[in-house]
Amino acid sequence: TENEFRIFVETYHQSDYKFEAEEFIDGTFYHCDALVQNGNIIFSFVGQYGCPNLEFTKGKIIHTLPLLKSNPLKESIIAVFDKVISVLGRIDGPYHMEVFHTPQKEIVFLEIAARTIGGGFASRYQRMYGINMYDANLLIQVGEIVQIPCIEVSEYEIVGMIPKVSGKISDIQEPSLLSEYHIDWYVHEGDEMIDRPITLLDQAGRIRVWNQDYQELEQDFATLRNYQPFKKNIC
Repeated sequence: TENEFRIFVETYHQSDYKFEAEEFIDGTFYHCDALVQNGNIIFSFVGQYGCPNLEFTKGKIIHTLPLLKSNPLKESIIAVFDKVISVLGRIDGPYHMEVFHTPQKEIVFLEIAARTIGGGFASRYQRMYGINMYDANLLIQVGEIVQIPCIEVSEYEIVGMIPKVSGKISDIQEPSLLSEYHIDWYVHEGDEMIDRPITLLDQAGRIRVWNQDYQELEQDFATLRNYQPFKKNIC
């Protein structure tokens, strides 16, 4: 808030340290993953994050829900992506862009990287669209034409990362979901984890949720925001 900023300035204005203040962006967090070849966007995907990635370090699962083709926000975010890569020279290859969509309906660009999405999330595109992002990138780099399959999506998918916790795990609880799901656990009952997550590499597991019914998947997306899998003895 403005009041918090004023208090900070009054407290530290004589400090020997230098600070940089940035605007706090309040909004919903989205990502756009795409492939560009010969300057053209040949594949694009837009997903909604369950929360900003920093929340992972506070114990929240990071998961993403695909936006439907019929959702006008999807096209708006892809249009922003198109403008961003134009500024950067429309270099061929994969991209991962993140934006906020504010309550004022403004799309705020956060960052972009010339790479596929991390966290193992890119495998979703193989299952939903028949596109291997890593193979496609290799073909683009050697000048081969990438063939994008014409597949009508019949099953939608959430992918997510579950953070580690501080303490000894006494029990692991499965989520209560409407959709089918699978979790690859990297921890077990009885494991003791001293440190809280610092980066997205500090994963306790990865979850995949799939359903032909998009509305049910949306409900599971909301449920996973509050999913706490571990009963633990706090260190």
